[in-house]
Amino acid sequence: ALVGTLSQTQPRDVLEFSTLAEKCAWRANNLVAVCGIPQEIPFGILLPDDYYKGLFVSADAVKEVNAQTFQVRSIARAEELFPNIDIENPAMLPDDSRMVFVNRHDGYLYALRLVP
Repeated sequence: ALVGTLSQTQPRDVLEFSTLAEKCAWRANNLVAVCGIPQEIPFGILLPDDYYKGLFVSADAVKEVNAQTFQVRSIARAEELFPNIDIENPAMLPDDSRMVFVNRHDGYLYALRLVP
């Protein structure tokens, strides 16, 4: 799980969220990661094993985190996104205008427009 170590050379800091590295994509500058953040992880669920086994599907918010400063910026709260999204296989477009991903809820491909 991604809990504050985004770089092997940076000291470990604690972020305000916990997610899987596979729910993140790097912006072109390689300094900022855009990530799907599960809003609720049911009691007793062990990450990442139970997630990969399909024992739960998350409803993700989207945040970006700067790997040098650990500044976090909210892009979208989970309740603002329709349908609920569980980000899988995210990738950034080369111009950083959108993050594309598969939604585990329905298996469809989505593109989320991002503000620079």
